[in-house]
Amino acid sequence: MRNTRATLSFFWKYTKRHPRDIFLACFVFIQYSMNVILIPLILGLGAAKIGNAQSTSLSFANILWLIAGAGVVAIICNRISNSAVDRLEVAAVKEIHADIAKHIVNESYEFHARSYSGALINQAGRLGSAYVTFIDTMYQSFGRFLMIMFISSAAIAVYDIGLALVMFTIAVLGAGSTIIMVRKRFPLQKISVAKYSEQTAHLADMITNAMTVKMFAAEKEELGSYQKKVVAAGDAVFVSWAKQINGNNVIIGMMALLNLSVMAYGIYGVQQGFLAPAVFITAQLYSVRLSGSFWDASSIVRALERVFADAHEMVAIMNTPHTLVDAPDAARLTVSKGALSLNNVTFHYNDTSKEDAVFTNFDLAIQPGEKVGLVGKSGGGKTTVTKLALRFMDIQGGAIEIDGQNIANVTQESLRQAIAYVPQEPLLFHRTIAENIAYGQPEAKKKDVERAAKLAQAHGFITSLPKAYDTEVGERGVKLSGGQKQRVAIARAILKDAPILVLDEATSALDSESEIAIQQALWELMQDRTALVIAHRLSTVQKMDRIVVIDDGKIIEQGTHKQLLAKKGQYAELWNHQSGGFLEA
Repeated sequence: MRNTRATLSFFWKYTKRHPRDIFLACFVFIQYSMNVILIPLILGLGAAKIGNAQSTSLSFANILWLIAGAGVVAIICNRISNSAVDRLEVAAVKEIHADIAKHIVNESYEFHARSYSGALINQAGRLGSAYVTFIDTMYQSFGRFLMIMFISSAAIAVYDIGLALVMFTIAVLGAGSTIIMVRKRFPLQKISVAKYSEQTAHLADMITNAMTVKMFAAEKEELGSYQKKVVAAGDAVFVSWAKQINGNNVIIGMMALLNLSVMAYGIYGVQQGFLAPAVFITAQLYSVRLSGSFWDASSIVRALERVFADAHEMVAIMNTPHTLVDAPDAARLTVSKGALSLNNVTFHYNDTSKEDAVFTNFDLAIQPGEKVGLVGKSGGGKTTVTKLALRFMDIQGGAIEIDGQNIANVTQESLRQAIAYVPQEPLLFHRTIAENIAYGQPEAKKKDVERAAKLAQAHGFITSLPKAYDTEVGERGVKLSGGQKQRVAIARAILKDAPILVLDEATSALDSESEIAIQQALWELMQDRTALVIAHRLSTVQKMDRIVVIDDGKIIEQGTHKQLLAKKGQYAELWNHQSGGFLEA
């Protein structure tokens, strides 16, 4: 029930923004009045006229005019209400999708690290579809069901209260039993939706890593694993549908009970003389419509059941506050010098304990304009330093400051605008090379994009492509080699022209000749900037002002290249395992 209330509240938040369309959509009830109430009454009068010319003062012509008039009113109201609902759905779904994108893009690094992108996309699409289904169900089916159930009984009550009570009682019992039966399926429906999400996520993961699958010739294994997900999802759907069959049997029984009860009461009433034949005929028409509405009740509940099952995952995400947010009084970061310091920092991931902290009382101070290299064995915490500096995650103790400003007290936008970051695995958008390079400076001119590409040693391979800078790189840059992607990422950082530069193995996928050329370009870029460079190739940091060796979340030594070699510690050991910064064969 909590999920249902949350979904209803979420839908109402977007629906209430369009009061004019809500008002016009209510014209559908006039249409239902014509179709559900007035026309059966008129037909009953017509039947009475045929049976007894004196039974009604209305002529056949008047009856036909009433039917035609009711039809015209119904058509006009239907047109007005349908147009309003269409506008409402289109507008609300646009708002929902925009808010989903805003919410997800502002989620934390840890959220994205534990989420399947394919599942998120699927859940977002299902939420929009669920909203449309919900509005259509409430507008088309639920309103008609209420009109038939309540107003039909009220109309008959004018002529015979006993017959109306028979109809209403059985209708309530039928609707109630239908709702109970269908609600029992909700947990099963929820399971089937979850299984389908797993299936979709697995497919997206398999497609994203298609080249890895091919490299390991693992097509059969992947397809077998995916087939298991498909079977599990199919089995869950089958179990849910099997439960539905039992519900259908109840509906058929209630339909038969209603029609037989009304017929028996009506025949008895006519024979005893307390029920007019016209009322009996009208009641029978209502009975047929009312019994048919049991199917509507079943369809309504099934549709709503599917709506809530489809919507609850993304609604839960949308209703969960972001864990990493700007402070209420956050100011924009102002970088005048570029000093970066981690002061007494304690950090552990949210899914680990304090005993497994990456850093405990960690200190690192980088002076304005200083070029610092971070080296050490894998898993020591080097990349975590960069993620904390960018505030991808919040620390549990201490402070991280830029020019004396605690990054927890400045806006995330201004913080990341002040840092040019080249990750170890460059991620590119499925857009043109020019758009990817200019991502940090969208208004950059073509000559500036080309200049950055030349400095990153990327201009040559770009111009050799058929569409040059207008070449689309494919999803995640799949059309480019690893080295080409790194050059584009470096060009992007060069063009961004931020006061602080962070490089995380930025040249690891380059050949030696390109690396030497790019290192020179990067060195020029670092001038008058604060730079933090992570490297396994020690030649990358050989010229740094200071090299910091991190192991198991602690600084074990630091100094210049020559100083660290003289200490004959871990850095010297790493250097000795390399020749000129490259691993020996």
